[in-house]
Amino acid sequence: MAEKLSNSLTNKDDEHLVWLDKNIENYSNKQKLNQLRELDDKIKSFTDKQKCVDYIKKQDISHTKSSIILIISGSFSEEIIPQIHDCRCIVGIFIFCSHSERFQDLKFPKLQAICTETYELFDRIQNYVNREKFEIDFSLFNNQKSTNSGN
Repeated sequence: MAEKLSNSLTNKDDEHLVWLDKNIENYSNKQKLNQLRELDDKIKSFTDKQKCVDYIKKQDISHTKSSIILIISGSFSEEIIPQIHDCRCIVGIFIFCSHSERFQDLKFPKLQAICTETYELFDRIQNYVNREKFEIDFSLFNNQKSTNSGN
């Protein structure tokens, strides 16, 4: 079973996946949503782009220590990513679509991957979370002061 995001990013108060896709209600996407719950049982899904943007901006404005990894369909990505990219709560963005070549020109630092297959999306998210966890741990380790009184 996949390691839960909430267990992977222990230095954050509230980490979760948000998935925006107008077709989230179809059978295939419902299955994928259930699989994503193995990574994050607090996943939020949206079919309405404005409700999703409002949710993200509310998290950002409320100054919670919320960290959101956004999964977005290709059909919404060109319009929505520029609107939410600068929100502090967005830590990573993954485009999930069937034609990745259409989105290769999107250049945003938080855009981590453009995935066409479910297994690829899951692997990329898990690798991203593990990498972020390592960087947080490494950063904390490097910032520790020596307890040796002889130095």
